[in-house]
Amino acid sequence: MKTTSMKFGKYLMLSFLALGITVSSCKKDEEEEEIEYSHSQTQVPIVYKSTGETCYYCGDWGWQGWIDLSNAFTGTALTWANYSTGFSNATFRGQELTPSVSTMEAIKQNFGSGGKPNWYVNGVSHGTSASAANAAAAASISSSSVVASAAFETSTEGSEITVNAQAKFYSAGSGEYFMGAYVIENNVNGPQAGPIGASGNVDHHLMMRGSMTTSSAWGVSIGSSPAADATFDQEYKVAIPSSYNAANINIGIIIWKKNGANYEYVNAQTNL
Repeated sequence: MKTTSMKFGKYLMLSFLALGITVSSCKKDEEEEEIEYSHSQTQVPIVYKSTGETCYYCGDWGWQGWIDLSNAFTGTALTWANYSTGFSNATFRGQELTPSVSTMEAIKQNFGSGGKPNWYVNGVSHGTSASAANAAAAASISSSSVVASAAFETSTEGSEITVNAQAKFYSAGSGEYFMGAYVIENNVNGPQAGPIGASGNVDHHLMMRGSMTTSSAWGVSIGSSPAADATFDQEYKVAIPSSYNAANINIGIIIWKKNGANYEYVNAQTNL
């Protein structure tokens, strides 16, 4: 019986080959395909407005000033409105993905906060000068000194967003690096002092909704003293609250370098 079975199997295989049919295991097809990230050795600055719901001038000249500044860098900078403590009633901080670990407040504590509204580029305050912030962001984009870049893909299943991201280093780094994924929502309806809110709630431009790493505003550690050409992959998952408008959400990735208790901007990426 053993000999007959072997001959029959050989006959079938020869028949398949004669017909041009190949037989292979489906195990490989079932394995998850490796993501091919598309990196660009380009600086993507972070540009944000330090603002507050009860800040009069944030809803006055600062309102359109922020819209104009952020719109000028659509697709080339990661932009958001940062509603930290000070001239704020915590309406929006209370709506963050993890209100107890406010990303907006952590950003303020890390980079400081002058008056409101203030424009920040890569963590550096440019005060109330939107033109200075514009120039700083443009200079950052044109920089030829790019230490690392970020690339990512997103997928959605029900209310859960999954982000697969990768950091790539072009030169050796020193110290510990982190990579965070952030949810930003445009046109978030809520209160605002100043003329813009005189008739009631208004739609706020590019609201920071928080870190996808809900235990930290800075994401996760991706390694220390990376070598040139090193890459680091990280997956993030978070359930989007039903109070958010999923159609208005975009994702940002930021690579940070830890310096003592503080974090320094390295590079970013956005899908806006």
